Amino acid sequence: NGWRVTYNEPLNGTIIFIRRTDNRGVVNVLGNGWLVDKNRVNRLVRAEVKLNEKVINFYRLRRREPTDQPLLSVADYHFPNKKMKE
Repeated sequence: NGWRVTYNEPLNGTIIFIRRTDNRGVVNVLGNGWLVDKNRVNRLVRAEVKLNEKVINFYRLRRREPTDQPLLSVADYHFPNKKMKE
């Protein structure tokens, strides 16, 4: 096992969430509501939180076209700077 937690290092990498927009086109990710597309209500989206780039990219998901996942919107996101403990 070559993996270990480093509590003093800044977070990096990508976190992926699959969410459904509400009746206003808003999706809830990491405790915040983000407007993805007011015309995409009650639809699935993939949210990629890019910790290094400090953004969340939102992509369309469709069962009929699983390989077609265009970018819908981008939001600025800064992960809270909280001290972690062992």
